[in-house]
Amino acid sequence: SQLDPAAARSKVPAFSRLARELGAASTAEAGGNVLSAIQHWRATLETHDQLVPASSVSAIRNEIVSKLGAHLYELGDIAFRRGMLTDAFQYWMQGASVDGQNQQIQEGLRRLEAHGTRTLNELRSGSMRHCGLIREVVATTQQSAPVNIRARSAARKLGCRG
Repeated sequence: SQLDPAAARSKVPAFSRLARELGAASTAEAGGNVLSAIQHWRATLETHDQLVPASSVSAIRNEIVSKLGAHLYELGDIAFRRGMLTDAFQYWMQGASVDGQNQQIQEGLRRLEAHGTRTLNELRSGSMRHCGLIREVVATTQQSAPVNIRARSAARKLGCRG
């Protein structure tokens, strides 16, 4: 089926926006500005999804999702290495919501779970001073992860609040 001329004209602004955002994302990437690149890749994805039906297979969408996921993984990895576990979790969960098949993001989330397991294993005695560490494990792992369930149980036993 062909697009009628009026419908085609109505899509011109979105195609122009898509081209602008693609260019801005690429420029930000080339300049090493990851946060700006993420912002533009998100806008590019949003515009693409307005133009192309969700049921359609799109190599362009796949490329946008891949770039966005890679950048979110990168930010999460930097945060993790700096000990900013909540930030790492947030970046990786954003990445997983965009690119659920990204193996690096899945590995990052597993690293947080392993870190949480080590943290819980190192808590020898049940004291209130451990509540902060337990809350960090809960905040930086997925609710369905065994380590998260274990941490919530430990928090209840200790009477941790928040």
